[in-house]
Amino acid sequence: MYTFLVDTELEYDEPTVTRKCPPDCRQCMDACPTQAIAQAGRLLPMKCVLMNNMRSTVIPDELRAGIDTRIHGCDACQLACPRNRKVLAKAARKEPYLEELKKDFDLERILLLDEDYYRAVVYPIMYNYIRDLDVFRRNAAIALGNTGDPSHIPALKKALDNENPLVRDAAQWAIDKLSAN
Repeated sequence: MYTFLVDTELEYDEPTVTRKCPPDCRQCMDACPTQAIAQAGRLLPMKCVLMNNMRSTVIPDELRAGIDTRIHGCDACQLACPRNRKVLAKAARKEPYLEELKKDFDLERILLLDEDYYRAVVYPIMYNYIRDLDVFRRNAAIALGNTGDPSHIPALKKALDNENPLVRDAAQWAIDKLSAN
């Protein structure tokens, strides 16, 4: 897609949408954990993991399990797409900087996120995506609830003291889910 600046008014026509998807391919749709892809080339953004993980609103309960332990995007559709195989094969090498950051990446610390941890671990890789730290905290609560590990309940109980109702709601949801196991 390109953008051109012009100094004259143009006549508009119907947009042309072309896809180079293989015939009858459903791999992206089948891979999507929240069924956000309704048909080839048609995304339902309100169901998309990435969209929900970036918004400062309540994530619907019916989508939370599909979000799994993801605190940002998903890319399941991109990973499943046969058109991406060559690019993904080239990108498969490990990035040393990210591997180093991964050692310190911890969902409980993101749930109880303080400025120091944010600056050292989260900011270097996600500062462009989410600027509201409570969105990270909410996402971490949902991710912890999806781990199935009740050892996270004490940290989730601490998150119930957060001022933001989004964080408290997600933390309570996670506690309830982990307590039911």
